[in-house]
Amino acid sequence: MKILRPTLAFLGTAAVGFAGMTAYRSFQTAPPPPDPASASAPAIPSAPSRLTPDTAVDDPLPGSPDNPATADQWRALLTTFELPPEWAEVLAAPDPANFPEWSAKLHNLPDNPSRNILEELFYGRWASMDPHGATAFLITGNNKTGLSALFSQWVLLDHSAALTAASTAGKDYLHAALCSLAVNNPDKVFQWTAAHPGSNLFQFSGRGSESNLTALRCLMAADPAKVLGWIHQIPPADWGVATASTVARVMAKTNPDQALKWAKSITDPKRSKEAQMAVANVLADTLPEKALDLYSQIPNREEDVLFGDCLELFGKVGGVAPGKILEVANTMRDDALRGTLITNMMGELLMKNPTQAFALADSMGLAALAGSTYGSPKELETVDQARQVLEAAQSGPTSVFRGRSATTAISVMLEQDQKGLAQFLEGKMDTPFFARLDLQESIAATGRTLDPDLARVLNIRPEHELAVQVSRDPAAAAATLERITDPAARVASVEKIAEKWSAQDQGDAVAWATTLTNPGDQEAAWKTIAGKWLEDDPQQASAWVKGLPPGSPRDATVAVLVNQISNKDPDLAWQWAGTMTDPSQKIRALGNAAQAWQKTDPAALHTALEATPMQPAERVAILQQIKQAP
Repeated sequence: MKILRPTLAFLGTAAVGFAGMTAYRSFQTAPPPPDPASASAPAIPSAPSRLTPDTAVDDPLPGSPDNPATADQWRALLTTFELPPEWAEVLAAPDPANFPEWSAKLHNLPDNPSRNILEELFYGRWASMDPHGATAFLITGNNKTGLSALFSQWVLLDHSAALTAASTAGKDYLHAALCSLAVNNPDKVFQWTAAHPGSNLFQFSGRGSESNLTALRCLMAADPAKVLGWIHQIPPADWGVATASTVARVMAKTNPDQALKWAKSITDPKRSKEAQMAVANVLADTLPEKALDLYSQIPNREEDVLFGDCLELFGKVGGVAPGKILEVANTMRDDALRGTLITNMMGELLMKNPTQAFALADSMGLAALAGSTYGSPKELETVDQARQVLEAAQSGPTSVFRGRSATTAISVMLEQDQKGLAQFLEGKMDTPFFARLDLQESIAATGRTLDPDLARVLNIRPEHELAVQVSRDPAAAAATLERITDPAARVASVEKIAEKWSAQDQGDAVAWATTLTNPGDQEAAWKTIAGKWLEDDPQQASAWVKGLPPGSPRDATVAVLVNQISNKDPDLAWQWAGTMTDPSQKIRALGNAAQAWQKTDPAALHTALEATPMQPAERVAILQQIKQAP
């Protein structure tokens, strides 16, 4: 028996996952091995629009409802799909007595791909034990979503009983069951329809759902003539979205001429264009110029409904037949679609032959890619690609396309090879091409730490870099500080770093400040940190200041502390001022404390003046400061 691999056995949801019965049947003593095609994919793989009917393989672990999986095995599967592990006990239950309660919980979960996978697992398990009881319960509760999921899984176990019950439940449920069966065993669908004259699987194709399209691809691969007979019984205007293009793609892979003939025979103009566009996209894989010829013959191909297909086509042939693309583009009206298509083509060509890309862009003129559609390469990744683009960009007339492409290339080199970028730009910054790019401002604004050679070539001063970096990454700004030699610029930069870092992380700021060895840097950092810290936590800040080594930087920091606390506690401010070692700074600090103390307790100040050892001249200076106080 053939079934789809678990990662492809999907119907009716927006994600590809283990179909409930497929997963259930694959259990024996251990969870099934991961599908190699999806081993590197995320837990919720790609959309079913990429499924192909030729992915069926032998069922590796047939299993049986008589050999149910254990809770641990279910838990392993749930973990794979990042689903709630508590459902493992439910799925491993020997009977479905509590399934109605859990069905209600499942129905109330947010509608997303994870819930869809859980529905497949849950209703697949219920279908293996009591499908008729589950059907009756879901019909009574009007649980349409659960009922569709149940029939989609039941039909994989017993297609005859499931289709009979689905026919009674309603045409939507019959359709869901047939679509599920079509993906897993299209021959049984044909057998069923042969036994039910007048049945047409695609009488409901107007919904254009993914389940319908997936089933359509599988059935077309099995018996295209039979499927085309069904489809032709339905007016093209009633076909679902992408039905025509799906049929045309499957046909074109084996016989593109027949597919094109069928596409042109469709009486509805919109569906006919969709089908012809699908044939062109299949041809683009092997015959790009023929695909573009077909595209150019499609009437009104600029309609929005074909926008995505047009992008796909131009993306495929962009680096193969750029001249032909330009020829076709010149037959289109000048609008956003034309601009976007050409931009995508130019991006593909720029990756492979930048000289040809720029020459082609120049021949088109600036009006050909006006405004926001005049883009730059999005897939540029390597340094070699970036260097080739820069070499080619500067060798011709200045244009928006050349400028944006060069900027993208510079971004790649800025991230991966700054020294190489510096060597390339050496001596070129005054040329008209690079002068227009304003690289100094744009690169400095990134806040990235620059290689010294690159900063020199760009004439970006390190203090300019630091000013941009400091708000985003004080640590990077601290590294840039080492390249600033001007004393005044260093002090200003240290103050910026200390201020921003203290606001973000006081401990990291203090740790950085202790590494500074230059007295001027120490003083600027300690003063700034103390000022902020004393506002937030004066006790902890005072303890930190007390532990600083003697010297001018500590004196400057104590002066900040004295100024902060003088009005609140002049006695304590006086004591702090007395710990300073520089005579002039000490007298000024004592004077500041004395001015505040004079206002609140002159007697205490007089006692302190008498008790504090100092030179007569120092005492006179302090008294003079007191007299000058307002």
